[in-house]
Amino acid sequence: MARWLTSRLTPAALHDTVSHTVAVSILRPAAAIVVDRLMAAGCVAAAAEADLLIAAAPDDKSLEAWIRRREQGEPLPWIIGTMQFCGRSLRIDPGVYVPRCQSEGLARRAATLLAANGHRAVDLCTGSGAIAAHLIAEVPAATVIGVDIDK
Repeated sequence: MARWLTSRLTPAALHDTVSHTVAVSILRPAAAIVVDRLMAAGCVAAAAEADLLIAAAPDDKSLEAWIRRREQGEPLPWIIGTMQFCGRSLRIDPGVYVPRCQSEGLARRAATLLAANGHRAVDLCTGSGAIAAHLIAEVPAATVIGVDIDK
């Protein structure tokens, strides 16, 4: 059967098929190794974090450096520079407070209240500005002030 199949494929198609198969077989173990390393470091969502690291890393050298930083406990958003909050991508610089997913419920409730009650809000100790950014996106007519202090 393999002979029949290869005799029907053009050389270019056969090359593409072989290249794809080789690429898949190389990438899958690499992803599994990243997951294993993150799990060993205590990352609860190791598979999801591995996917994000692999997707964001510009090259293998950066990926290895990023994995090591994560193994040492550095927050993932500090490493890759972004995170999702209420369905939006936020830029996160190293050292900035990383918003928790539990804060998304607060942000959504605040947006509902803001729309109904005056269109003004202050986000004290805003950190990355995640809640303020969500409020502005959800209630564009509102005045939202986010403040923080960096020492």
